[in-house]
Amino acid sequence: MLVLACLLLVLVLVASHRIKGPLWAMGFAWLTCLVPVATGIVTYTYLSQWDVGYVVSLAAFLGCFSLGAFWHDQTARSSSKPIRRAATAELRAAYPWAYAALCAATVGTICIGVDYTLLEGAGLDDLAALREVYVTRETTVFARLGSVLTWGCLYCFAFALTFRDQLPKLKFAAFLLPIGGFFLVALFSAGRQAAMQILIFALLTLALKRTRQGPRKAKSRSGAAIYIAISVAMIGYMGYIASARNDNLISEDKVEVLSRLFDFELSTTLEWLLSLVGESVRTGFVEGMVYFSSSIALFSKFLTIDFPKQSYGAMSLPFFMRQLEPLTGISVVEALDGKIEQMRNLSVIGVGWTTAISSYVMDFGKLGAGVVLCAQGYYSAFSWRRARLGTDFHEGVIALIMLTAAIYMPLTAASGETNLLLLWLYCVFVLKRGVRHVVKRAVKRIPLSSGTSV
Repeated sequence: MLVLACLLLVLVLVASHRIKGPLWAMGFAWLTCLVPVATGIVTYTYLSQWDVGYVVSLAAFLGCFSLGAFWHDQTARSSSKPIRRAATAELRAAYPWAYAALCAATVGTICIGVDYTLLEGAGLDDLAALREVYVTRETTVFARLGSVLTWGCLYCFAFALTFRDQLPKLKFAAFLLPIGGFFLVALFSAGRQAAMQILIFALLTLALKRTRQGPRKAKSRSGAAIYIAISVAMIGYMGYIASARNDNLISEDKVEVLSRLFDFELSTTLEWLLSLVGESVRTGFVEGMVYFSSSIALFSKFLTIDFPKQSYGAMSLPFFMRQLEPLTGISVVEALDGKIEQMRNLSVIGVGWTTAISSYVMDFGKLGAGVVLCAQGYYSAFSWRRARLGTDFHEGVIALIMLTAAIYMPLTAASGETNLLLLWLYCVFVLKRGVRHVVKRAVKRIPLSSGTSV
């Protein structure tokens, strides 16, 4: 039955070959997570291949997202197309906001660095101990400031890659550099989320640039080298984390630790193939496969839980709900602890990802989750269309965020990532017409280098 779910996703990819964008991001992400389980490469003992109800539920939820995207495509065909802006005009409008984001990114990076110096009891030489100390200690003011300011790093990263051909080399480097501060979030917590977001943003920015430039635009070798270098660095880092971060109290073998935590078995064929390669390759491959596929298996158990009440945003919008807790009385911590306890009662790991859909279900119920997914699909298709027509840089960033959310869907709700959420709010704020008019009047021509302006 899981193979049938994969075939349905392939059908969605074929049907959306003209619009691509969010449907391709969603489809390929789910296939990446489903294929190892559907083909029996990895078998989770609590997930049946013939669970018809699970496959029907999964197809219904993904169908809601697809329906929203196709709905926008049909309604947008007859609408007038926006006029494409020249790259220099687009850069001129975005530059003041990029400078503001650069300031936020700089302050956020400094706060992250200071927060790390205050850590006691662990360092970069022991990543397992470092993560344990980092996630269990009391949050400092520097950690709070860093978490709400490093969205500027992602903004500057997208800005630098988008306008690489228009920016002078020094300014390109200045806007590219802050992504190193965002990477520190992953390094100091011995985690992978920041590295994964950097990789996704780099690849999606390249895809968006190629879509907007068209097939006749000459390809830049130096530009391709930048994307390859970023991809290799981030994949290498995530592979290193896979082998270096381990719970030695369970076992020295990372694969055995993962097997005990997520209760899975590898096929004999895969075991034989992995025995032919080095231990580090084996560990990295297995962790990567479990990293992406375990949420699919855990979601099947989640669907059997009958939660007594809805959390109305605590799971999918935790940043906002923490601020509103005195008014709403809804606790993000209690909602998360309740989910963990319910999952553990089913004899599975309680702290694993269970797809973004599970967050929507906890917040709004199954019917509400379908509505949210439909709206997400519609808005994703809308933002992708606006971005590829080249109307504004900020619409491009919003499209990157929505595509990232579609890619994250088999794992977790991207709206729970504070940096992505605040970056989206910043871009929406800039796109307000009143704000844009103020900037146009205040900054008409901004020099990028001596004798050069945009």
